[in-house]
Amino acid sequence: MHALAIAIYLAFIVTTTASAQLEWVEEQKLRASDGASYDFFGRSVSISGDVAIVGAFRDDDMGLDSGSAYIYRFNGAEWVEEQKLLASDGAEYDYFGNTVSISGGIAIVGAYGTGPFGLWTGSAYIFQRIAAPCPADITGPDGSPDGTVDVNDLLLLRDPWGTAGPEGDITGIDSEPDGVVDVHDLLAILTAWGPCE
Repeated sequence: MHALAIAIYLAFIVTTTASAQLEWVEEQKLRASDGASYDFFGRSVSISGDVAIVGAFRDDDMGLDSGSAYIYRFNGAEWVEEQKLLASDGAEYDYFGNTVSISGGIAIVGAYGTGPFGLWTGSAYIFQRIAAPCPADITGPDGSPDGTVDVNDLLLLRDPWGTAGPEGDITGIDSEPDGVVDVHDLLAILTAWGPCE
């Protein structure tokens, strides 16, 4: 696990090196994939383990200075932009992303310019990371998906093997969408083996 810090305003990710005297070295410079002049990307930042959030409170996606925030995840080699967050009701001059914080799978983003109770009353938006569906997770011991691709999923391929028709393709993953339980489904299970993320 890296000991991490972020340099405010520039959104630099740095890590300590293991030596007699520890020093901070820049690990990576983060940039918005769709950055533009005067977005103020990096004005607010937060980090929790291998996830970071960076605000860009003057981004214009939902109107002038509506704002946005970006989620980055460390994949073991580098920090990768995972998602751009926008307010569901974003509008000009909301300044969404002026403040941000993240802890595990929960992020909060401030927008001081919103006006649900009058001009400039402000709002805060909470985002929760929800696991994407895991198509190869067919079933657990109780007959419903259990969040892990394991032997229970593998055994379910045995009886319908070679069955044609939409109900035959259990995983829904088939490089030739032919609705047949075949080697493509077997490979999908073996490739996804373990806990769903």
